[in-house]
Amino acid sequence: MSGNTINYVDAICGAGKTHGAILYAIDQAANHDAKIAIIQPSRELILQTEVAMTKQIRSMGVEVPLTTIYSDDDITQGDYVSVSTRIQDHLKKAAEIPTGQILIITHAAFLSLPHWHCKDSWEIIIDEVPNIAPFHRYELEENSDLLKNLARIEPDRGSPAYNKVVVNDRELVEKAILLNNDVFGVFRDLAKNLINPHADIYCLKGQWDRLSSKGNDSIDFFGVVGSCGLCL
Repeated sequence: MSGNTINYVDAICGAGKTHGAILYAIDQAANHDAKIAIIQPSRELILQTEVAMTKQIRSMGVEVPLTTIYSDDDITQGDYVSVSTRIQDHLKKAAEIPTGQILIITHAAFLSLPHWHCKDSWEIIIDEVPNIAPFHRYELEENSDLLKNLARIEPDRGSPAYNKVVVNDRELVEKAILLNNDVFGVFRDLAKNLINPHADIYCLKGQWDRLSSKGNDSIDFFGVVGSCGLCL
């Protein structure tokens, strides 16, 4: 992650971009002691890449440490909040190891990290363009009170038409992410963006003001994910 150079591959789907990234990462880690992080959109794709990469490492007859870190939505084994801590702990341990290795994490985890330890020692490969403008729409009948318990609004100095949406109850927001139930699950993606230190969430003032526990109101949340500071 040293310098400000960003290389990209412009090719159609199915052209072999991910496979090429796998071969490159293994070669660099095995033969040049490089530390490679592959950032992918979802845990499902991570699982597929892990299988493909494990087979490729075995067929090449090399030894390359491969680590995947992601949320499994299981309260007993991990949650979205702890993923960031697990990644940061891994990076600190990796700094003490001189040999190459490969780490695979999700876009969401990458964008939510407050800091990348020893960033100059890593090369980052981002598989597919991350979503830097999250959008959430809700049709609410009786859950607007829960929403207002999770979040509150602040005036947006840049626009008279929008409010900035921020965390109202941190413990409740983390609960919405952690618990696997239909009530809190409705707001899980919004909750993840609310605690993302690099995301700003907004809504129209009129929509928020019309929310009530008895009404059938809709509300749209617009997000902007800014520079996560990892390359600064």
